[in-house]
Amino acid sequence: MLPRLTKEVSGYKERLILESSGKQEIGQIAADLVKDGDYVIFDASTTVHFAAQCLEAEDVTVVTNAIDVASVLADNENVTVHLLGGTLNGKHRFLFGAATLQKLSEYQVDKLFLGACGITADGISYPYEEDGAVKREMIRHADQVIVLADSTKFGKRLFHRISGLESIDMVITDKKPDEAMTQVLSDYDIKVIIAK
Repeated sequence: MLPRLTKEVSGYKERLILESSGKQEIGQIAADLVKDGDYVIFDASTTVHFAAQCLEAEDVTVVTNAIDVASVLADNENVTVHLLGGTLNGKHRFLFGAATLQKLSEYQVDKLFLGACGITADGISYPYEEDGAVKREMIRHADQVIVLADSTKFGKRLFHRISGLESIDMVITDKKPDEAMTQVLSDYDIKVIIAK
């Protein structure tokens, strides 16, 4: 069965509410993977937003292009936040553009926590090219790429493919993907963690 091409993605604030319980569980597991002293990137994803809320590790440095993630972490005394500059997409709450990419190129981090709008055997995809360009650069500057995606993202394909599955080290989700997708992830040696 061919992946379905999805064209519409709800605004950030609406997505933050939709299926929030599963996203919160995924976010908690992701936050627990951050160790004291880690350098991490948090992208502009609602599931990653929940990871930021749950972050308890100390002496953590976070790079992000998400204004809401930066806001969540602003009150966390254990986190130093580097908010990437650039042009603001108000509906989806992320910064993008040449200034964002330039600043991002100066960093190297231990872990990248990346949301995904679509995951298929072809890779991960997003609806907006400008957001995808930033995410692609984030992947280049992380030692470990961890995708946070609820089960509704599997089998969805969007307009802009940013990466094949070979770039991903781990997927945290709320339900086990179907057998075909599970096999594909296994073929790429991607560790899958299911939030209980």
